[in-house]
This record gives sequence, C-alpha cells and structure tokens, in this order.
Amino acid sequence: MTTNYILSPIDAGKALSERGVNRGSPRDLHLSPRKGTEGGQDLAEYALLIALIALVVIGAVTLFGNQVTALFEAIVADFPGLP
Repeated sequence: MTTNYILSPIDAGKALSERGVNRGSPRDLHLSPRKGTEGGQDLAEYALLIALIALVVIGAVTLFGNQVTALFEAIVADFPGLP
C-alpha cells in the first residue's frame, strides 16, 4: 500500500533549491497523504472478501445442509403444538 505525499509549495521549493534541482513546479511533488487515491483498490479488496465469504457459506451449506435440516426438524418435533 503506497501513500502519496504533498509538501507545501514553500517547503518543496526549498527542498528543490537545496538539491540544485530546478525543474517543474514545487506543487508537482507529492509528499503528504492525498484523499481518494486508493478507492478503487479498496473496492476490489472488499469485493474479493465478499466473494470468499460467499464461497465459504455455499460450501458449508452444501456439506452440512442435510444435517442442519434434520436438526431443525428434530427441534420442531419436540414441540407438539407447532404446525
């Protein structure tokens, strides 16, 4: 996970002049966190997480579905007043 940074124009200009670099604008330097730079990546990670959870749930229902159904039927059978 990378973080982009932005210096203030004064600090950026000072940093460039100390290094003898004079190309571009100081505003071109990115040295403080910016909002919204990783939104697409976060969305993809959440989508993958939801897909993995869905696969686990589907697998669990496939493996244990009949056993769970039998358990609930046994519980309902213990209550004669229920339909």
